[in-house]
Amino acid sequence: MRKKLFVVFISVFCLALAAAAFAEDREDGQAKSEPQMRKEMVKLKYVRIQDAVPLLSAYKSMNGRISYAADANRTNILVLNDTTEIVDKMLALIKEIDIKPAELQFTAQLILGSEAPEDKGDESLKNDPVIRELRGVLKYKSFAALDGTILRVIEGERAEAKIGPKGEYVLRLEPKFIRDGASEAIKADIEFFKPIWAPMAPNSQGPQMINNDLVRTTLMLKPGEKTVVGVSKSDADKGLILIISGKVMK
Repeated sequence: MRKKLFVVFISVFCLALAAAAFAEDREDGQAKSEPQMRKEMVKLKYVRIQDAVPLLSAYKSMNGRISYAADANRTNILVLNDTTEIVDKMLALIKEIDIKPAELQFTAQLILGSEAPEDKGDESLKNDPVIRELRGVLKYKSFAALDGTILRVIEGERAEAKIGPKGEYVLRLEPKFIRDGASEAIKADIEFFKPIWAPMAPNSQGPQMINNDLVRTTLMLKPGEKTVVGVSKSDADKGLILIISGKVMK
């Protein structure tokens, strides 16, 4: 009888040891399958939350979260909750994209090109390298400066100015400063138009202002570079030439 009790005791003891080992292995497995999470709160200075979140989401793990308050446009605070490795990657990306927008300055020249032999043009433009290039590709014999203007704008915003002898034209641009290592470039969406009053339509409240587009283009230029934006015919033998240069204000 004592022998049987001893055997039962040994069996129960072995089962208890096995159960304890199984529980320990299970806990270790759960610990390995659930990595340590890290939480970071970041206040963005310049980049908008709606622009940053899609970029950061590319790093997010299955269990990770990127959250922000309902009034994100006012607080601009992000909460990152993910593994330490992924949070570090997100913080590095934020450091790269959350930078002060560049302030850009554009100088615009409005030039009148003419095929008429009697038009002498401006002597000061004869040695201009851009005008020299235009002489080789256009039929105009003379070039005269009509007007010029300077526009300062923060990248991503829109700026416009009146230009022309009577301010009859409008130059509008929206630039973006592109940094790629040591290389820099300015990309600008440019509109050059003349606002005109359309005839009053039947049953309308009054005449309407419409824009007569002369040039509408996207331009890529290096800081300090002067380039021709476009040429628009003004008369049979004359044309308006818009020349622009841009630089980054330090």
